[in-house]
Amino acid sequence: VPVSTLLGGALTDRVPAYYSLIVGPPDETARIAADKVTAGYPRLQVKIGGRNLEEDVAVVHKVWEAVGYKARLAVDGNRGLTVAAAINLDRLCQA
Repeated sequence: VPVSTLLGGALTDRVPAYYSLIVGPPDETARIAADKVTAGYPRLQVKIGGRNLEEDVAVVHKVWEAVGYKARLAVDGNRGLTVAAAINLDRLCQA
């Protein structure tokens, strides 16, 4: 029995795919992001952490410059950010 049946029935028959980007240099990560959007991925997960905040922000900015509104972005800090740090990162990424 499908889990969706146990939970009252499926709400949709599709689940959008996303591509999880590596933790890499800003330019390389942006290039990969653009390639994956061209290949048809509607969503990208941008991995951050394990390096300084400025480089994480640079990666997010470069990926955004490369794909803009062509894909939805999710930034994944791998549960390594406090709430305050996540809010700060968000503000810096929007600047």
